[in-house]
Amino acid sequence: MAKAAAAEKRAEAARQHLRLTKLEHKQARKAFKQARKAAKKARKEAKAARKEGKPKKAAKTVKAKGKPRKRSRSRALKARPIRTRPAPKSPPAQALVPPATFGDATPAVHE
Repeated sequence: MAKAAAAEKRAEAARQHLRLTKLEHKQARKAFKQARKAAKKARKEAKAARKEGKPKKAAKTVKAKGKPRKRSRSRALKARPIRTRPAPKSPPAQALVPPATFGDATPAVHE
């Protein structure tokens, strides 16, 4: 009998704890929704404040569009050109100077 009473007490405590948890969760969700609504309102006000200084644009006229066409299968399967890097440029042609020979380059020494 004592075990049944203890189990009943634990069950009641668990139900009470569940009620509290649900209540806290409900309050947390409500606070989150309020914060999200406040953030949305703040963004909207900031956007309106930014727009105040700008001149208004004329309304655009919208053209009626037809039904979008699907690409044909053959067109879709065609390979697109692959972008390649341009070939590296060769170094600029250097002026070819014939190498000096020792006979030409040495100064004449008078003896």
